[in-house]
Parts: sequence; structure tokens; C-alpha cells
Amino acid sequence: MAYASTRLKKATARALEAEDVETDEFSITKPAGFINVVTPDDGLLFQAYTKEFADTAPNARKAAATIRVTEYATIGQVVDELKQSAGFVSSRPENDAADSPVTVRIDRVEDGVTFHRSIKLIQKDDRVYRLQFDTPAECQDEFLIAGREINESFELKR
Repeated sequence: MAYASTRLKKATARALEAEDVETDEFSITKPAGFINVVTPDDGLLFQAYTKEFADTAPNARKAAATIRVTEYATIGQVVDELKQSAGFVSSRPENDAADSPVTVRIDRVEDGVTFHRSIKLIQKDDRVYRLQFDTPAECQDEFLIAGREINESFELKR
């Protein structure tokens, strides 16, 4: 029994280590402390989140990251759609290149709790890939570095 418990603890610890995730379409580094969901929810290509829930939002993880794709769209169309959502704050290209990824910031309130959402949009052909990183406001400072790392590591394969 003790042997099984030790193996389970080691497996759990490994699951929370930083991990490079590679697919046929993209690569990304899951930050330490996040759980990589092997079979993401419908419509998602990638899903990772912290094991801990936020204090002020007991149904929300302290941080969560997802990747989804929008077919037959442009970054401009996706940004326009995001602007319609409540709490739209800003969007900006990451650089001056015509095919530059675009970063979008959205602050929204759900059940009296403010959430910060950072979105990175990357265009490939007629598909827009969307990396989304969500944190309740109370956890934003704690996961600032993890959010930056996951954002910088997300790349499409050409």
C-alpha cells in the first residue's frame, strides 16, 4: 500500500512540472503547477489549469489556459467579434509585420469577481488560433510570469 502511495505522489508531482507540448499544429510550454488535460473539452486543442481554485471564485481555477481554432476567419474578424464581448479592453499587434500575432486583453466581471483574460491570436491560412489565459484578478500577480511564459512559447508549425 505504501509503495502505491509513493508512486502516485511521484506521478502527481511529475504532472505538475513544466512540460513541452507538441502537436501536428503547434507547440507550447505548459508552466509548472499546471495540469495538462490529455483530452481537452470539445472545441479545444489544448487545455491546462492549476489544481487550486481561487478564494473569491470557488468555481474558477487560479489560472487556466486553452487553445482553440476558428475556421475560415481572419484575425481582424476574430478581434471584431471579441470587441462585442463585455469588458473588451485592448488589442495590439506583437510587431509591425503584416502577419504579426495580435494580443487582446479583456477584463470581465462574473458573479461579482473580476477576471483578466489575455488572448494571443495567430493566423495560419484561413484559420485563427487563439491562446487564451484566464485568471481571477486576485491571482493575476501570482500567475503573471506563467502567463507570459505560455504566451511566448505558443508557436504554430509552418
